[in-house]
Amino acid sequence: MRSFSCFGMLLVIVGVAPVLAGPTGYSVRSNADQHLYSIDLGTGVATDLGLLNFSDAEGLAFAGSRLYAIGGFVAEFWNITSPPGVLVGATGARNGIDAGLDFDETQNKMYNLNSDAGSSSLYEINIANGAANLVGSDTIFGDGLAIDSNGRAFSADWIFTDSLYAVNLANGDLTVVGGLGLGDVFLQSGLAFDPSDVLYALTSSGGIYTLNTGTGQAAFQAQVTLAGNAIDDFEGLAIIPEPSTLALAALGLVLLAVYGRRRKR
Repeated sequence: MRSFSCFGMLLVIVGVAPVLAGPTGYSVRSNADQHLYSIDLGTGVATDLGLLNFSDAEGLAFAGSRLYAIGGFVAEFWNITSPPGVLVGATGARNGIDAGLDFDETQNKMYNLNSDAGSSSLYEINIANGAANLVGSDTIFGDGLAIDSNGRAFSADWIFTDSLYAVNLANGDLTVVGGLGLGDVFLQSGLAFDPSDVLYALTSSGGIYTLNTGTGQAAFQAQVTLAGNAIDDFEGLAIIPEPSTLALAALGLVLLAVYGRRRKR
């Protein structure tokens, strides 16, 4: 009976973890209430995390456990891990008005892709003071920036060409991957990879999509909702890893070992 109880405890320990339908994303309603939201990217269910002191948060990215945001036409770089956030510093003047942001773990560098109609400019951002250094530019509009675990970078154009692009982090060149398959929907978007290198997009209308990095094809997943109502006006997307079942099981085994020693005493 004692061994059965221990096994039962392990199941309970592992079972108490919340089960989500998808990874957890973070975005800002920068065209509405300026609040930061966490979003289950599988179900679309959102949670309001509070008001930011940053009125133009467009590009969002995690570097370690810290969540950063950069403005599109406001030249500021912020740490928004805990709303209302803390200003890291001024970026200096940057080209464009739509900002994408992501952290390349392979190089330990933060990148910003700033774009406008007919142009895009890639910058490296000094994470300590927010200063931007131009890497290179292209004549293609790219909205959002996402970098996978292998250092491959992508952006998308939902407005003019309905396409996914690969971004060269060495010189800022954009190369078409393929069509999104949605038509010219005139939406802004945020992009981010989940821990399994699945590319997610969140549009300004609150639509959640996964994008095929081989073909560019977009697949609808969910609509963002708050208290059962659809909400929109989002810009930017960042994703953090979730606790794995194996990690929870390991924690359970540790707790069982402690429990067993106490029983023996």
